[in-house]
Amino acid sequence: SVSVEKEDLQALLKNKKHLRELLEVHTQMLYYQHIDQYGSPLRSSGEMPKHSGSILLHLSLLQTYMERMLQSDLAYAPFRIIDMEMSISNSKPIPVDGKHSFSTHGIIDRVDYKEGVLRILDYKTGSKPSSYTLSWEKMFSDKASSFQLNALQTYLYALLLQTSPNDIPAEISKLLNDDKTALHTALFYTQAAINHDYSPDFAYSLGRYESQANFRRLQDDFQAALVDFLDKQYFNSQASHFKRRDKDKICENCDFRKLCGR
Repeated sequence: SVSVEKEDLQALLKNKKHLRELLEVHTQMLYYQHIDQYGSPLRSSGEMPKHSGSILLHLSLLQTYMERMLQSDLAYAPFRIIDMEMSISNSKPIPVDGKHSFSTHGIIDRVDYKEGVLRILDYKTGSKPSSYTLSWEKMFSDKASSFQLNALQTYLYALLLQTSPNDIPAEISKLLNDDKTALHTALFYTQAAINHDYSPDFAYSLGRYESQANFRRLQDDFQAALVDFLDKQYFNSQASHFKRRDKDKICENCDFRKLCGR
């Protein structure tokens, strides 16, 4: 894990030239594929292209997003980053009922820890949600918004952390073995982060639970809602056939859109 202090973030935010250089390096590496991950050139300097107008515009936008991300982290610091791009899956299927179970997997963008709170943070490039309030009814609705579905994604990650103690890093497992450790989830929308009062934490409208609720107290209710949804949609013999979403826009980035004719 890596400790992140306010002083470190303040220094980065003051050094805009260094931030720009970091973006330039990653642009050469990822976009043009002219340098490796260590900064060593894969081509001679004479072959390096000049940035087009669109790339320069994207770099400026990326720098704005990076600065807002650092400012958000500055407001949250000090904290520890425990893992990034962390692959997670369940080695044992999660039971739905006596006959059915399901398996899932994913990649968690970031797991951090501060003052007794283990937090799952997922970065999103989509547009700013109109509402940051969650409810089981909305989350498991056929017309769930992209925000509700993104929140569902983080909850599945949290469920995997809770139910797969042998398949996660030892440091995270140790923290979760402490009953006093809270487990929160959050979504960082880069476009929404332009607002200076932006926070990646979202509110809950889940009955008796307060805002920024501890998932460990939500887990039983969440799993019950998830099981009910799966039973009605997939496992019930009376369930209707698969239906496409009403809005084409929701399907734009779906890996399976061709299967249903989108």
